[in-house]
Amino acid sequence: MTSCNSMRRLPFLSAVFLMTFSILIFQIAQTRILSVITWYHLAFFANSVAMLGMTVGAVWLYLWRERFERSSLAVILSNFALATAVAMPASIMVQFCLVTPVSLSLTTVASWSLLLIAMAVPYVFSGVVVSLALTRSPFATGLVYGVDLLGAALGCVAVIGLLNVVDGPTSIVLSGAMSGLSAMAFAASASSEDKKKLNSRSWWQRPAPVVIALIAFALLNSLAPVGDAPYAPNPCQE
Repeated sequence: MTSCNSMRRLPFLSAVFLMTFSILIFQIAQTRILSVITWYHLAFFANSVAMLGMTVGAVWLYLWRERFERSSLAVILSNFALATAVAMPASIMVQFCLVTPVSLSLTTVASWSLLLIAMAVPYVFSGVVVSLALTRSPFATGLVYGVDLLGAALGCVAVIGLLNVVDGPTSIVLSGAMSGLSAMAFAASASSEDKKKLNSRSWWQRPAPVVIALIAFALLNSLAPVGDAPYAPNPCQE
């Protein structure tokens, strides 16, 4: 990794906190959504997908470690945190478009496979972020891991209050916005040379516009009568 020693500690640790904070909100909101649109016992499916997705991200990082070592740590972390921010609301929208029947057919296999992939993608990106932060940062591993656990723990508490204020899909969008804030913090932790690379990106590849768009989407989704919601036919219609 290049430019690791010149990274700023406070923005880096804040970024790790925001990332794990958003992951836990996303995961717990997914369990609530699954328990409503499918069966309550499938809520634990979300936990299995989370472990699978983050493991895939960590394994992918290990297999391609030489490629990652040639790039700037702050740039990679910011890019993957931003990918997580976009993938979270995209994941729930794809999930709501899928019909998941249970029958002995190829349709069932295909729909559940697509559901698994759609749910796992945000965890794959976040798995890369967390694995890189824990193993490649210039800061003490115990400190980074402690911030990781703190963010996850507070995310578990915060989602209780969040789901009492907004609905499940809106909380997913807000978790994506928090991942976007994590991408901004990772960018802020970069050295001067790496910041030039980050600032040279197109506006739509930068975290700030994505965060603003996601917050606006969350507000619209919570206030509008028609928002991001699963398809549910009217039982009064024949």
